[in-house]
Amino acid sequence: MRLSDLTIQDAMVVPLAGTDRKSVLGELVAGLQTAGVLKKKSVDTLTASLVTRERRGSTGYGKGVAVPHVQHAAVEKLAATVGLSPDGVDFDALDRAPVHSFILLVGPPSKTEQFQEAMNIVWQHLQADNFRRFLRQTKNAKDVADLIAETDDALGLK
Repeated sequence: MRLSDLTIQDAMVVPLAGTDRKSVLGELVAGLQTAGVLKKKSVDTLTASLVTRERRGSTGYGKGVAVPHVQHAAVEKLAATVGLSPDGVDFDALDRAPVHSFILLVGPPSKTEQFQEAMNIVWQHLQADNFRRFLRQTKNAKDVADLIAETDDALGLK
């Protein structure tokens, strides 16, 4: 599995306008809806589920990155998107630093094993200092998609 196969370029939000957790999550979910991954009627419930998930424990990984994620019945297939915040957002990250790069991962409840595999692939990408640094520097969705594909190749993902 490659992160580039899961990431929906048309759903990426570069740059994000949101300045808090809920608005950022809403923008990312709206991006999935705009790209046709999610039905419009499901945007609010999926966003609410992500907010609830964040209340249980922040997905702010640290080093300027967060990986909000949830499995939800409104989602028919495993999908990811990316949002970038030039100014950073207080996401209650582990290191208390603002988050600039968001990788949202959603999937149906019936695909738990694939969801876990996708989470592992996201973490593999985020372990690379260069990936995090270049991700933050990208200026548009195409550059983000290209960076993800290049990192998939560098990691030897098939």
